[in-house]
Parts: sequence; structure tokens; C-alpha cells
Amino acid sequence: MWIDTAGKRQTTVLGIRRVYGEHTGENIGSVILELLREYDVGGDQIGYFMLDNASSNDTAVEVILKELCPWMTPKQRRHRRLRCLGHIINLCCQAFLMGRDCERLTPQRREEFAAIIVGGDLAEFDRLELIQNNSTRWNSWFHSITQALNVRERLEIFSARHVPGKGSHGIANFKLDGQHWFELEKIELALKDFYAATLLSEGKKTSLADWFSTLDCLREINETKDHYDTIDTEDDNNFTWKYLQGCADAAWSKCEEYYSNQQLNWQNRFPEDTDLPPAYYAAQILDLYRKWAWFRQEWQLWETEYKGRYAVEMLPPPVRKERYPDLAFDRQREHKRIRIDAPVSAADLYEQYISTDRLHDDEAGCDEAIAYWLSCYDSQRDLARFALDLFAISPMSDECERLFSSAKLTIVDRRGRLKADIIEACECLRAWYGKPRFEENNDSEDSENDDDWVTS
Repeated sequence: MWIDTAGKRQTTVLGIRRVYGEHTGENIGSVILELLREYDVGGDQIGYFMLDNASSNDTAVEVILKELCPWMTPKQRRHRRLRCLGHIINLCCQAFLMGRDCERLTPQRREEFAAIIVGGDLAEFDRLELIQNNSTRWNSWFHSITQALNVRERLEIFSARHVPGKGSHGIANFKLDGQHWFELEKIELALKDFYAATLLSEGKKTSLADWFSTLDCLREINETKDHYDTIDTEDDNNFTWKYLQGCADAAWSKCEEYYSNQQLNWQNRFPEDTDLPPAYYAAQILDLYRKWAWFRQEWQLWETEYKGRYAVEMLPPPVRKERYPDLAFDRQREHKRIRIDAPVSAADLYEQYISTDRLHDDEAGCDEAIAYWLSCYDSQRDLARFALDLFAISPMSDECERLFSSAKLTIVDRRGRLKADIIEACECLRAWYGKPRFEENNDSEDSENDDDWVTS
């Protein structure tokens, strides 16, 4: 991903290669290296890797950077490997659910359920179908439970009317009573935090600057755990609260694997002294609408460990001798002043930036921050380039997921024998050329038929 001169974040597909053999980090890394060599991409053009949490990706990044960037230390190579926020949220969500495989709907049961009409105030839910969870889809459990709650009345009618087939127990052991529905309502409420966190991190309106603040929202899991724990203590005989407490505890344990490290590392002003990639910190701080304000607001560590330890020394303006007014000399001095003042001051550009107040606009996002740093590109090129490189990074690896989905649509039944290189060529060309554009004012004889084809 990269940012163009208009301030828009762009994505360029280089390839979609098939990995033969086991998907080990070494194999994945060698395939990526081969692709980068074809495009003549060198180590100085390599940025960051936003990947899911599979350990094979750790190895792949190590293999790639060790080959292309031999000057990097092992720690520097680790810092170039970033973790997809969506996958982290999904892992915490899966830990909360601790679900096991269940019997899926048969076509006959789907038809029987679809025939049930409730009407009245709930008529809008009559045509809805149940949504089955999908392990590869983020938040699929949330959507599944929400849909079930929406069609609760129809499900209860279905359960009461259903006649099992000969020799089958049917759904007798799977009927939901009032207690089950109560638990589902509580689970849906807890999963909504995961859903919101994922949704707010998707798309091109977010950047790596949103990584910390979004992950921090998952602190509510801990509050949920404490809430269930309190209720369980008050009502020790209620299995529901014990179950929900166990779910929240499992989710928090998974979240702590990522969350506790950040809490510990935020004590350091300069994250190169920690094992967490500094890019997470830098993207947050280089957002001119946040800077250090968010850390001060959300973390008491700023007051106890931070504040006052690293004061920024501001250089006083030089004292000038008072001169008698002289129009000719003043014109000469004014003409030379820009040349004299043009070199960068001795103060560090970052210190100058961070010493000023942040801008206040609650609606501002990634686009506004990018526009600001583009305007500073000529006067503060190093810092602006640093900021733009970070804002080009998405907090999630959702672009890869979109590419996989597109490739899946390419390989339909009639194209089942397409070879890997043809599939790669199709996806690259689709990404490079984009959607076909049609002229609005077409005077040709076939214009009407063309319009019909486009809208069909």
C-alpha cells in the first residue's frame, strides 16, 4: 500500500502465487522473494508486513528481510512484522465463545423453517433465514446469534411443530428454552464489542494510527468479566453466570497476550527499547489530531512514569540589534532573509511537531492527517515521509482477504482447470486496470444495447 500525490491510499497487487508443498515460513518467504526479484524490488523499498498471527508469517518475514536487508538486526526485522488487528479481535472472540461443532441445517429443515410466518409487529423478520457461523468469516457468530434473536418467535414455532423423521431424534435435544435465549442475549451483547471493533477498523478510512485505540476498546472484556464475576458471587447457584464468566475470562486471557505487552511497553517514550514494533506508537503520535493526548487520556502510566521526564527544550529567538530604518537596506535584508532562515533549525523536527498543541476535530481521520503531512513535505521532508509511510499501512490485512475472494470468483466450475499463472494474470490485470469505464454520451447505434448489457 502507498499514498499517491493526491493523498489517497492506494493498493497495488504484485502477484498471487501458488505455494507448492507445505505452507511453511521458508516456502512462503521464497515465493515472495522470487516475486520481488521479478519486479526488481530492493531492500530500501521494503516497508512493513501486515499479516495475521500465524507463526509461519513470522518466519517468512525473517527470510525475506534477511535476504533483502542484510544490514538489519534481528530486532529491526521483527519490528517490520505487524499483526492484523482483525485477526486479534477474532481470536479473542473465538476464545469467548469456545464453541464446538454442531449439527448444521439440512435443506428440508430450511424449507420447513422458511414456511413459518409470524406476521404482526414481527412481519419484517418473516423472510429472514438463519445464518450459520463460518470460521473464516470475522464476526460470523455475532451475525448468527443476532439473526436467531430476530427470528426467535419463528424458531419457537418451528421447534414445536417439527416432526422428526423415522428413526431420528430430530431436534428434541436442541430446543431452546427461556434460559437459553437469555444467555444468547447476553452473549450477543458481549460480542457486539468485537463486532464494532472489527467494523471500525475496516476500509480505507483507517490507518495504523487506529491500531492501539481499537485494541484498547477490548478492555471492556475485562469489565464484562468482572461484572459476571460479581453476579456469580451474589448468585452462586446460577450456572448461566458461571458460564458467561468463563467465556469472558477465556477471551480476556487471549486479549492479554497482546494487551498486557502494550501496557508494559507504553512506559517507554522511545519504543525501540521494547520488543513491540515502534510503528504502532509512531503512527498514533504522528496523527496531528491525537499526538500524545490519547495516551495521556487513556493511560495513567503517563502521569506516573512519563510526565516531566523528557521536557522539550525550546530555543529562544536570537536577539537582534535595533537598526535605524532605511528603505534600501530593509529591502536587501528582506531579500536575503529567506536564504538565511531556510536551513533547518538545530531543534529536532519531531520535537518541534510534538511541542505544539494537537488539532481539535473529533470527526477528523486518516485523510486529514495525510493531507497535513503532504502539505509539510517540502519543509519537513524526513518527518513527513516517515508519517506518510506509516499512514499508508492499514490496521488489518483485509485487502488480502478481498483479493482471495476475487480469485475464488474467478475459479468457477466452468474454469476449474485454469492454471495458477492464468489465475494470477487475471487477478493482477483486474487490479491494475480496475473496473471498465463506459462513456456516458455514446452516439453509436449499439449504445442502447450496450446500456442493457451493463445493467443486466
